[in-house]
Amino acid sequence: MKKLNKENLYLTYFLSRPFTLGITYSLMFSYAQNDAIIGAFIGVLIGLLLIYIFHKFKLNKTHKILLLTLYIIFLITVLVVLEVFVHSFLLTRTPKLFIALPSILLAFFIASKKKNVLKKSLIFFLAISFAIYFLIILSLLTYVKIDNMFPLFTHSSLNIFLSGFVFGFLTASPNILLLNEGITSKDHMKNYTIMSVFNVIVPFMIIVCLTKGIASIYSFPEYMILKRIKIFEFIENVENLSSSLWYFDIIVFMSLLFKNIKKTVKKNISYISIIIITTLFTTFYLLGNYYRTLWYYHNLSYIFLALFIIMLFYNLLKKKYK
Repeated sequence: MKKLNKENLYLTYFLSRPFTLGITYSLMFSYAQNDAIIGAFIGVLIGLLLIYIFHKFKLNKTHKILLLTLYIIFLITVLVVLEVFVHSFLLTRTPKLFIALPSILLAFFIASKKKNVLKKSLIFFLAISFAIYFLIILSLLTYVKIDNMFPLFTHSSLNIFLSGFVFGFLTASPNILLLNEGITSKDHMKNYTIMSVFNVIVPFMIIVCLTKGIASIYSFPEYMILKRIKIFEFIENVENLSSSLWYFDIIVFMSLLFKNIKKTVKKNISYISIIIITTLFTTFYLLGNYYRTLWYYHNLSYIFLALFIIMLFYNLLKKKYK
């Protein structure tokens, strides 16, 4: 049982992070700038409430169509994060489809294996992820200016709440995948609280390391602060190595997501078709138009909210008329 708890703790870490890069923090700063740090703490509470609702009303056991819709939105979102980030900073001339394919195949391979393969991958990914994470924090300490945080509460209560709403929904939503792993509500909420420390540190470091108000103009503010890092005054471009930190989040999330999709549809042809069609739709339709991509970015949290409300009402009605 102890090993299972550790595995769920690791999964909670990775499942809380796949939508942070380029979406969560960027939106938080667009709403509240420096007050996004306050929004992050509010967001942890919103995330805990969401996880409680997942367990209380068993939203992972809702109608098959609703569940598949959620999984498809998850896959669209993580592909948007991956393709936009890599195309913007690393492989600017590579077609987006070829950026997504290696990651999809790797996640597909891990998902096709027995559970212990994902478990071993978790330990490997977590060890490297933590090592890079702490290297980043230590390297950024010389750039910290606490004065950049102040003054606080300069934005409206609504804007601060919206930044928290974004944080809560985009870090907690993927955790619905963990319900199929047999985790209890109490353990899940405890794990999410512990792992949220890492997600709260990021907006704090962005605020204190960037010039006041500048975080809101970047699509990837967490990546931009890494461009400042220079280890031993001659090791540069650390941000490219550090991007593997988010890549591990995406691979673990996609692997577990593929397992859940396959479990829901059962037939291999349906499972593979969903992945192929969703990938093509995201790459050529959604990312093929800047305004469609922007609309998706800004409305993702509300899409999740609407879908969870529908799932909640469906489960309540099913329980009432059972």
